[in-house]
Amino acid sequence: MYERDHFADLRFPLLRKRQDFAMWLCALGRIPQGLGLREPLAYYYREQGVQTLSSGVLSNVRATYRVLHQQEGLSHLKAAGCLTNHLIGRFWAQRGKKETWPALVEGR
Repeated sequence: MYERDHFADLRFPLLRKRQDFAMWLCALGRIPQGLGLREPLAYYYREQGVQTLSSGVLSNVRATYRVLHQQEGLSHLKAAGCLTNHLIGRFWAQRGKKETWPALVEGR
């Protein structure tokens, strides 16, 4: 959630996948720091066995890499490092480990 007055021109980029991720990266780049929440704000229902745009794991990894490299302008190496860090965090989160991500996100 964000205050519309501070981000009046913030829009979802025209991407096939990961529009929300790219928008939040853009928003975080405009402020000195942001605070992460450790609990979800919403849940969504996904029917078992139904293919959706975001159901392909490998295409999601590629889309995330493209946002980091092309949209955010990170080098190939830095984008790959950020993506690897994210995937390791997801791996441990799915294994039932405690939250591994810091609550504070530094702006660029």
